[in-house]
Amino acid sequence: MKPSKTEYRGGEALVFNTGALELVVTTDVGPRVVSLRSLAGKARNLFLEFPADEKPYHGFMLRGGHRLWHAPEDIVRSY
Repeated sequence: MKPSKTEYRGGEALVFNTGALELVVTTDVGPRVVSLRSLAGKARNLFLEFPADEKPYHGFMLRGGHRLWHAPEDIVRSY
């Protein structure tokens, strides 16, 4: 499976496609898995998706999906 580059809300992302599943991972803000969906039928994203015109919340953009980081969490390494 070879990733292809795409745009996700103004930033770069990678799309991984197995033929049955599609996974989208941001590279500019993350890594963050922002989409996982089946390619069969009208499958929807299994992760929370905020509308494209979502306003910042207390100065932060809520992006949905799932943020990946090291464990145990460390303030320097994780952020």
